[in-house]
Amino acid sequence: MIKSIIKLAIFGIVFGAAAYFMPFFLIKMFLVLIILGALFRLLSRGRHRGMGPGYRYAFADSIRNMSDEEYAAYKAKWQNRCGEHSKANKKNESN
Repeated sequence: MIKSIIKLAIFGIVFGAAAYFMPFFLIKMFLVLIILGALFRLLSRGRHRGMGPGYRYAFADSIRNMSDEEYAAYKAKWQNRCGEHSKANKKNESN
């Protein structure tokens, strides 16, 4: 009987301590997640700034207003760019 009372008392102490300290732990975890998320957004924005939904059509008017010679020079300049798209285009051209 004394053993069951001691188990119950230990369980109550552990549960009470967990209930007391858990809000502080959750608040700390919440703040850490907010800070890490803000840092991630801040650091990742630098590389992708300006590449929003309208980025693909940003220079459409200037390309439309080019002469044939200017457009050929533009295409030649950007034909050998870096990245996955140029690799895929080269594979498609070779096939």
